[in-house]
Amino acid sequence: MPNTYLQISPKSCILELLTDLISTPISVLHRVRQVNLSGHEGHRKRIRDRVRKETLRNFFDYQVLEYALTFVIPYKDTNPIAHRLINKFGSLTGVLEASEYDIACVEGMGEVSAHFLSNIIGIYECYQLDKAKKIPIICSPYDAYKFFRGLLNNKMLEDVYIACLTPKGKIIATELISEGGTGDALVSMRAITDKVARTGASNVVVAHNHPKGKSTPSEADNKFTKALVTTLAINGCHLLDHIIIGEKDRNDYEEFYSYRERHLIEEYLSEISYLVDNKVSQPMAPYIVDEERVKAIHAQELAEQMLEQSKLDPMPMVDEIKESDYEEE
Repeated sequence: MPNTYLQISPKSCILELLTDLISTPISVLHRVRQVNLSGHEGHRKRIRDRVRKETLRNFFDYQVLEYALTFVIPYKDTNPIAHRLINKFGSLTGVLEASEYDIACVEGMGEVSAHFLSNIIGIYECYQLDKAKKIPIICSPYDAYKFFRGLLNNKMLEDVYIACLTPKGKIIATELISEGGTGDALVSMRAITDKVARTGASNVVVAHNHPKGKSTPSEADNKFTKALVTTLAINGCHLLDHIIIGEKDRNDYEEFYSYRERHLIEEYLSEISYLVDNKVSQPMAPYIVDEERVKAIHAQELAEQMLEQSKLDPMPMVDEIKESDYEEE
């Protein structure tokens, strides 16, 4: 029986081996890709359809992560990866605030997907800052409220922002000064004055949020505002206003508090006049208070005070009055 192997030339044998080495992995990968696509593409399409119909607000934390990871992990089931992330970091917020290194240590995550998740908050902040730039001039408390609302919306903690303005009220720069609020975190006056010095701003508006309550200022808020008025005045700058944005109610209404509307900025300046001696040489930007809104605020506050007083000191009943009158006679 002839030896068929010996009849094959060395050249053709080598070519056949190389062909097997090259073609086999490609075919295997192609088949694996087809299996993965057929197994996951239908599920991913259903997720996308649900997002279009319901928006992401109705999703659980792991479902939001599962959806986001489909864009950076194409050939894996992202559901168990999303569950592992939630189990490790506790919540969607915990995942997005984790470092790239910690995220990459979770099974199923790689460098690209970890980098993607760790920068989602940064992308969102860029969006909010760009959106805020569409209101380039602040000329009233309501303008300030609209500007800072975009930066403080949906924040879980009390954050403090400042906006540096030109003498005409044009926004030069905006910066996050503190995370945690005026009472829960150390607000650095040095950071504020450094920012003002770098931008050459003559006017500043500061704002922070009360994510779990009304916009009524706390004692810490008042102390911070008075200290800031003093610090900026000594450095030749005006504090136009301090805006506090409260929590939304059931009707999605969001109230805000303005120190300028309550004339507290002027009151603080008069108290420290012996320090500054009217040496703030830079012009104050035009900042108009809506007096009709102020009157409405005062009327509402007066009504609330009267309501509280009536609860503490209720009026006597008519029968009680008649009885007492009869006894006196």
